[in-house]
Amino acid sequence: NGEIVKGLREKEAQNERIRQEKGLGVIGRKRLIRQPLMKPHQPKKYGRKIFVQSKFKEIRIRIINEAKAIDALCKYVYQCWKRGEYSVPWPPGTFPPPLPPRANALA
Repeated sequence: NGEIVKGLREKEAQNERIRQEKGLGVIGRKRLIRQPLMKPHQPKKYGRKIFVQSKFKEIRIRIINEAKAIDALCKYVYQCWKRGEYSVPWPPGTFPPPLPPRANALA
């Protein structure tokens, strides 16, 4: 047991020396007070995602811009549909949301 404890203390001392060399000491009172309680954080799985993979940069940028244009058009048509203007056609190649049911609740 004595040898195990001695080995652990040596390892802890070595780790402490490494921490001091790297400047990873204990955070002081003033620094703790200045730090925000809730730091902004974004997990990796919600980070930036690769939308298009291509060997050619021009093609990749063109495809991304086309997708953004289609997305903007879909948003515009959806806003029109929310106002009740169903005459605006949905962009081809996309899936429109279902129309609200046409029923009379008073009948």
